Amino acid sequence: MPEITEGVVFDTVAREWRLKWSDKECLAAVQKVAAEYFETLKATKGFKSLDRIVCGGCLDYKLITAVGADDFGAFEASGFGPEAEYLGRVKAVPGVTMVETQTYTLTSPLRRRRPSSSKDGVDSELALFPDDEREDGVGPEAEVV
Repeated sequence: MPEITEGVVFDTVAREWRLKWSDKECLAAVQKVAAEYFETLKATKGFKSLDRIVCGGCLDYKLITAVGADDFGAFEASGFGPEAEYLGRVKAVPGVTMVETQTYTLTSPLRRRRPSSSKDGVDSELALFPDDEREDGVGPEAEVV
C-alpha cells in the first residue's frame, strides 16, 4: 500500500471534477451531461467508485471517480478518461462557473472489525487502518464505520 509519510497510507486515488451551478435549470443540464459519462468512467481500469456531490447552499457540483492506487498512473496517462470532453461540455452550460479539477488520495482511516469466530462471537473493537488485522493475521477484514 502506498505511503505518503509514516502512518499516512492509501489504497485509492480520486479525480474530482467540480463546478458551480447557478440555478436548477443549470444543475439539470450539468447532470444530463455528467450522466452521459457514467458508463465510460465505470469501465476505467481499477474503478472503485463514482460519487456525485451536490450542495444546494453553496451551489457546488462534484463528480469524483476513484480508482485503485495501482491503476491511477494509467488513468492519469489517459488524460483521466473523458475529462477534457466533459469539462468542455459543462463549461458551455449557461450558468456554470469555476470549473476545476483536483486529484487526491482516499482511504477510510477508521474501520470496525467484522464479528470474529471467537467463542462469544463478539468483536466490536475499533482499530486504525491499516493495522486492523484479524486474529488469524490475514489482512484487514473490516467494514467502514
